[in-house]
Amino acid sequence: MKYKVVFLGEAERQMENIAFYIGLDSLSMARKFIMEMRRFFFARLSNFPLAAPKVKGEIRMLPYKRYGILYIVDESLMLVKVLHIISGGQDWSEWN
Repeated sequence: MKYKVVFLGEAERQMENIAFYIGLDSLSMARKFIMEMRRFFFARLSNFPLAAPKVKGEIRMLPYKRYGILYIVDESLMLVKVLHIISGGQDWSEWN
């Protein structure tokens, strides 16, 4: 059975920022990148949410290219909550 994947507000804003940054060079590349990233995250998280390692408490991180997605899994509700999307160089250790 598949898990439902929900991007919380901050994660959506971070994805928009990534799209904006890439879009400064090419709008078509920004759209393509975001579509591919969403497809990857939804496929992985809806089917295998427990495969990524825990990095802080119950927070897990799944990498994609030079970005990472921070999320938590509620197994009782079959729900994945995406908290943040970060670039590889960001310090996220204080986030929750």
